[in-house]
Amino acid sequence: SVDHIKVKGKLLNPIIAGKEPVYYLINKPKGYLSSRSDPQSRPLVTDLLPRDAPRVYPVGRLDFNTEGIIILTNDGELTNLITKAGAH
Repeated sequence: SVDHIKVKGKLLNPIIAGKEPVYYLINKPKGYLSSRSDPQSRPLVTDLLPRDAPRVYPVGRLDFNTEGIIILTNDGELTNLITKAGAH
């Protein structure tokens, strides 16, 4: 709230502050990568979302040939909370 973050002279704070948190809970099928990108062009878990979905990131990882529940969100605070809890 006190810092000013700029990229190419444009203030990012209002953009970040106005971003609504989004949460998806998906049953990832086998054959999908739990990532935002893949140099091998394999199917991504984000491909399962609606086309107009906001940019979200998988929380944690499931193997390519594993199925199961995975959270996708743009909520960095929740992501940190969940991933740090799994490290203990």
